[in-house]
Amino acid sequence: NASGTHHLNVGAGYRFKSVQWGYLARRPDGAPYQEHHFNVFLQEEWEVTRKLSLVFSYRVDRHPLLAAQSITAGGLVHSPRGTVLYEVKPDQVLRLTVGSAFRAPTFFESYIDLFVPIPDQPAMGVRFQGSRTLRPEQMLQAEIGYRGRFGSFQPDLVVYAERVQNLITDGALRLPANPSQSVDPVTGQYVAGYTGFENEPGSYFGVGAEAGGKWSPADGVDLGANYSYERMFACSATASGGCTADTTAANQVSATLANTARHKLNLTATWRTKTNFDLGLGVYYVSGTTWFEKSFDVSSAGGVTFTPYAVSAHTMVNGRVGYRFIKDKLEAGVAFYNLLGDEQREHPFGNQIGRRVLLTASGAF
Repeated sequence: NASGTHHLNVGAGYRFKSVQWGYLARRPDGAPYQEHHFNVFLQEEWEVTRKLSLVFSYRVDRHPLLAAQSITAGGLVHSPRGTVLYEVKPDQVLRLTVGSAFRAPTFFESYIDLFVPIPDQPAMGVRFQGSRTLRPEQMLQAEIGYRGRFGSFQPDLVVYAERVQNLITDGALRLPANPSQSVDPVTGQYVAGYTGFENEPGSYFGVGAEAGGKWSPADGVDLGANYSYERMFACSATASGGCTADTTAANQVSATLANTARHKLNLTATWRTKTNFDLGLGVYYVSGTTWFEKSFDVSSAGGVTFTPYAVSAHTMVNGRVGYRFIKDKLEAGVAFYNLLGDEQREHPFGNQIGRRVLLTASGAF
């Protein structure tokens, strides 16, 4: 067949969302916020020849708030994606993928209306309000990958680049426009300023690479390793332009760039014994990051200060022991999380990750 083999997949989805939280802007009738979301999905898998395959997919989502505020035409967000697969030789495949994705504003980002007291300034606070005119965050990504097999070893290599636009963050402080906006009607406290969510100008770019592989030296034994590196930088949308990778400046750009770990390493080992016992061990390393937390200060530029908090690099060791019953139809096990008890936080204000033990059971029919 000169046209090759085709596989077409079509799908559609609907979601109804309803919420009524005390910290959202109250509607005039007191009713909850409700939204109807629709999406349509199409994917075509075309096997042109035995060596060459193409995969094209397209998804369109309709967001009611984007439609009501005329943010996008008809409230639609489009997400196309294409992949080319070429088998250089048996078990040696090259992959090229280009695609886009998006994240629509949440209820919280769109409708929040909350008075936040300033800790060191009594009887004074900031009014934090959502925005119904936020544009969806959008990402465009391209990657080149390779996957092969050499006997019992399976290597996997990926190089990628991505661009993120319309990133949603909380913005600078805006002073009250008139005296009536200077007093909170609920608490009676003085409103030092107004702030809320906004789309970041400019674009954020990321480039990275990932190398990994799996080795099966014996029946039932798998050893895996994976290392990834990512570098982020930001480019301004102003006439002067310019890009930066600085993660030390006290501003929103550094706050966005600094909380992404550059290095990650994963090592895994599993052994499926002939006596129905399964043993697993994993070691996971993440390099250090810095989180900039915001606080309000009417005397600072923009009314917002950025305070850096370093999160050191950490290593996590997990293990698992399982047993298979009734011809592999039922499995019970015990999993050990953070075996070394390394009490590390993933966020400077987050809970410490302590040692945990989980009992698991699963079945297949």
